[in-house]
Amino acid sequence: MGVKLLFVGWDGAEWIIIRRLIDEGRLPNIAALLKSGRGYELRVPIPPSTFCSWTTILTGTNPARHGITDFSELIQGTYRIRFLSALDRAEPAIWEYLNELGARTCVLGFPATFPPDEVDGFFLGGFESPVAFSADESFAYPREIYRSLSRRLGPWLVGGIQEFRITSGWHKRALEHALLSLERKLDYALELAGGYGPFDAFFIWFGEADTISHHFWRFYDESSPRFDPAGAKEFGNAIPLIYHRLDYALGVLVDKLAPDGVIVVSDHGFGGAGVVAFHINAWLKESGYLRFRTAEEGWKLVSRVQKLALQYIPAQLQERFFRSQMEMAERTESRVRFGKIDFVRTRAFSEELNYAPSV
Repeated sequence: MGVKLLFVGWDGAEWIIIRRLIDEGRLPNIAALLKSGRGYELRVPIPPSTFCSWTTILTGTNPARHGITDFSELIQGTYRIRFLSALDRAEPAIWEYLNELGARTCVLGFPATFPPDEVDGFFLGGFESPVAFSADESFAYPREIYRSLSRRLGPWLVGGIQEFRITSGWHKRALEHALLSLERKLDYALELAGGYGPFDAFFIWFGEADTISHHFWRFYDESSPRFDPAGAKEFGNAIPLIYHRLDYALGVLVDKLAPDGVIVVSDHGFGGAGVVAFHINAWLKESGYLRFRTAEEGWKLVSRVQKLALQYIPAQLQERFFRSQMEMAERTESRVRFGKIDFVRTRAFSEELNYAPSV
């Protein structure tokens, strides 16, 4: 079953945590790879968003060349946004080069790879903008392989947890779901490698470290200003547990696929968040660069409806709506971001993203 290359993506994996858990003896498989190979800290592109970073990694080009600069982009000459997808990728990904050289590839779940590429082998696209929770056959090429796998194993889980409304018991359910998602991805990989190979290169993405770090960091990092000592008693081991399961999956893949070479890579690291927020548009207004509309009831209504929809509509229905009504979703998001700004009297504004100033 040997492959020439095993390429494993750990979304949101933090180098400091990896080193700490290696020292504690909890990540034997990544430790073995580092002992026989090399480990490096990478510099993330700007903006450091998931779509932009993974596309940079997978094409070997910077965002100005590959075109996936974020989850969305402003439509030139307007104050409206559109969501980006793999169709906007302007540079070939590594599996395209490999296919041209006659290599068969299996690609599983990387962000910004929907709709799927028609590779020689098998391809399962990752989550798309603006929302995706589980894959269906439209994510896959060839589709009949995914139909067979999903009947036996269940659907490939892209996300699947409601992150917009966190209620009692949510963290317990989220951790259970992340562990299930990780296990199912490993099951898919082993089924594909064993029943649909041989493959020359095998690519697989795991997003669980990112999801769990976003929501459980305050239970793990005692130096974080958001540290929650009460929650830490129950969930303080959640992040190390996810890393341990990722390491276990890595060990199984290396053992079963017997690769000539292994690459494990992450799109960004992680750290604690502060308790103070700086609202860029408020500062721009105070500095005379931006004007808000004096009365914009329509903006308030759209913002409120969007927030309630994200909180209370079941995840699968949200996904179905966004995928069938993409233009409406883009108009709604544009109105929420920019509907309150008086552009006639504004010289500078920010999208106020939570990961880049975007002025």
